[in-house]
Amino acid sequence: MKALKKILLAIGVLLGILIVLSFFLPSKLHIEKSIEINAPAAAVFEQFNTLQNWEQWSPWIKMDPQSEREYFGSGSGVGSGYTWKGEKTGEGKLTITESNPYTSIITELEMRGQKVNPGFNFEESESKTKVTWYFDSDAGWNPFGRYMNLMVKGMLGHQFEQGLNDVKQIVESMPAPETSEPIVIEEVNSDPVFYLSFRDTANIETIGIKLGQGYGMIQQEMAKQKLQMAGAPFAIYYSDSETEFDLDIALATDKPGKDAGKIKAGILPAGKHVVAHFFGAYEKTPEAHQAISRYIHKNELKVSGPPREHYITDPKAEPDTAKWQTDVYYPIE
Repeated sequence: MKALKKILLAIGVLLGILIVLSFFLPSKLHIEKSIEINAPAAAVFEQFNTLQNWEQWSPWIKMDPQSEREYFGSGSGVGSGYTWKGEKTGEGKLTITESNPYTSIITELEMRGQKVNPGFNFEESESKTKVTWYFDSDAGWNPFGRYMNLMVKGMLGHQFEQGLNDVKQIVESMPAPETSEPIVIEEVNSDPVFYLSFRDTANIETIGIKLGQGYGMIQQEMAKQKLQMAGAPFAIYYSDSETEFDLDIALATDKPGKDAGKIKAGILPAGKHVVAHFFGAYEKTPEAHQAISRYIHKNELKVSGPPREHYITDPKAEPDTAKWQTDVYYPIE
């Protein structure tokens, strides 16, 4: 009995010492690892912004390949995420909370009742991109959490390096994009525009069909309201994915219209825009968005609303896709 008391006392003293020592340990943990990738920021950014790409390089997915994942949101950009459950990696949830093409991404990671906000920064220079993956946490006064910080720092740092090296290999092994004519970019002041629109979602395979159907529905409603088209068809894009779209399909009108079921009346306010005049097939229009993003970053401008694409050329009248003109607008402050 005395021996048991001595053992319990020794354990109590040891725990006390460990708790006291923990107060001399830092409560905050900061980890960051960087790598330079020989590719433009747009190509690198897409590996992190589209979550299913993580299956090719995430160190935790590779650690537990049999883990179950369920994706939600559009699959890319703000609001997208996935939950996972695995034998080695446990359960958790990751959500993109901030996505700024092509400069930064912030995520929210929920695991074991805790929330942290790892993120990525992208710096492009001379067609090379420096990617920095960082992680911050604060254990507060929790002594166990402070010891955990010491334990995970080296492990996480190694996993970050592993993931970044895999991304570098993936991006640098991609075929070089086809060269095309330079994209003309300018800053303009736009007048207000009345329009009727239809909200819809689409993917890269269905976007053409959805646009055609939407414009047909809007034209029928315009005829009922005795409205005339006042410009090229356009679409307002609320998601930043290059493959999954949440958009307003819209036609400009000569005067204000009225809501009619799923058809909504709206107005584009007057204001400043950065515009890219792009010529080529519609599936290549992401090049115009990437060019504008680089222009905005270089000139330290601030985007003030969702972008839109104006389809200047009628594909039925011009069979040569190289001559199809799309004007891409980004409102700025």
